[in-house]
Amino acid sequence: MEERIPHIGHANLIIPNNDDQHMVMQNEVAELRQMVLNRQNGVRRPARPTYQKPYAAHIDDVQFPRGFKVPSFT
Repeated sequence: MEERIPHIGHANLIIPNNDDQHMVMQNEVAELRQMVLNRQNGVRRPARPTYQKPYAAHIDDVQFPRGFKVPSFT
């Protein structure tokens, strides 16, 4: 007999009441995890580029004229 859990995201989770089936599933997950970790051994993901503004850094230091208001486009 299986127990159904309400929707989590878009999937229904099925939890077996049988302890043997549960242990088999846990073992399979552990084996899969170990396979993935072994396969990635020593492999690093390439570094992502850091964000760069599309303009020079000194532009941020420019003072606005007195009384200037940033326009609201909403």
